[in-house]
Amino acid sequence: MGFFASVSNLFSRSKVIDLSGLHYLQESADRSYIKRMALEDCINFLARSIAQNKISLINENKTIPSDWLHKLNVKPNKNQTASDFWESVITKLVYDNECLIVLSDDDDLLIADSFEQKKYAVLENRFSQVTVDEFTFKRTFERNEVIYLRYKNKNVRAVVDELFDDYSALFSRLIEVAMRNNQIRGVVNIDAVEMQKIQRINKENAEKRKKSGDDNGSSNEKLINPLQEYIDSLYSSFDKKSLAIVPQTSAFKYEEVSNTIGVTSQRIDEMETLRKAMVDVIATAMGIPPNLIHGSVVDLESNKEFYLDFTVAPLIQKIEDELNGSLLDENQYNSGHRFKIFGMNVPNPLKLAEAIDKLVGSGSFSRNEVRIRFGYDAVDGLDEFLVTKNYSNGTENTDLKGGDN
Repeated sequence: MGFFASVSNLFSRSKVIDLSGLHYLQESADRSYIKRMALEDCINFLARSIAQNKISLINENKTIPSDWLHKLNVKPNKNQTASDFWESVITKLVYDNECLIVLSDDDDLLIADSFEQKKYAVLENRFSQVTVDEFTFKRTFERNEVIYLRYKNKNVRAVVDELFDDYSALFSRLIEVAMRNNQIRGVVNIDAVEMQKIQRINKENAEKRKKSGDDNGSSNEKLINPLQEYIDSLYSSFDKKSLAIVPQTSAFKYEEVSNTIGVTSQRIDEMETLRKAMVDVIATAMGIPPNLIHGSVVDLESNKEFYLDFTVAPLIQKIEDELNGSLLDENQYNSGHRFKIFGMNVPNPLKLAEAIDKLVGSGSFSRNEVRIRFGYDAVDGLDEFLVTKNYSNGTENTDLKGGDN
């Protein structure tokens, strides 16, 4: 005999039924992911921009070999590639406003998850309790033994801490309203006369279980259990099946009321607009034109130029300064050694070929100066300044070549 038939046969007498233990499948919305979603979009964008750069050690405008180049550009440690490593550095830097990189006993560059810093006025700062994953270094690192970066952008932290609670609440409300549209709504009519029988039988069974020591639940839970099972069965049928057939009983009658309730349509694009607004706030605080995050081509070149000049370039300069200060001693620095980062901050020479030709042809720059500006090593013999006939006033060397006049 099926469940619904069994339930129908059990009900007969009249009595007020306690339904206080019933739950009606109400689910609370947790939108905690909203706060991180927009922030991670912007941080990942910035991290990818930095990670695709190449670090070189330069002396006299030429790249020189160094063991550091392999660590900084290829394999910083046993478990990360250079791109993964630098993405993690930027992510940590923006989230925590600081990032500590230490050199392990195996000469691996490791990003500290947590640390304690003791600051001194006239001595080097010291870093202790440096923890990477689940390993904590027992030693103390001095300032000249680490790579320590600070972001110093309090705008991002303020936005995350103060603004996003409101955005998350509004986004949650839009989702809830949208989900209520076209929602199946129904009521279960309960016949109190027939419910009496199951109440009496459940109480008798509860007393028997209590006497036998087999009472594992409250009598109220056992009283409403068949009704709860009926509601759960209805929900499961409507939620998971394209075709749901619901049996009716004399005790429980389900009636759908969805079509009798007026519902105002909620457009999904409103939620997308709010999501973009959250991204815009974070992107602006980080100095990233929002159109770049959204992939818009409107004012693409000007937005990209602004992003490279005012967001990427200062961050690259900060990393360069830290590498030069931490990895080079005073003698190396004074002899002209420099760590330089080339990548997105270097323009494409093919796009500027005409401008380059004019700079060289007018004698404003030598060919090596142009090569260095675009991240290429200087080449012997290209330090000579050339002036084409087009830019000659007739008083310069008559052996000049080039030009039509």
